[in-house]
Amino acid sequence: MRLVFRLHAEHVAYSILSEIIALIDRYYDPRGIGIDNGGNGLSVVHDLVDLDKFKGRDFEGKVRGFDFGGATVIGYDDEGGAVQQD
Repeated sequence: MRLVFRLHAEHVAYSILSEIIALIDRYYDPRGIGIDNGGNGLSVVHDLVDLDKFKGRDFEGKVRGFDFGGATVIGYDDEGGAVQQD
């Protein structure tokens, strides 16, 4: 995987952010979309996954919340230890 682009939005309503992400998904069809697990990002994830207008877009399998600024497990080594991205 590679980063296609990063979207930073402040003072934008959750419903508008959900629509923007759905539009990005429609044109770029990324394999995955990472969203901050913070309060705002978590609300957007819930909108994309739960609202009827986004059903059929596979956001359940595509959108994932991350703790930005924290370590993220990206795989496991041969001994079963976690490989992390800081």
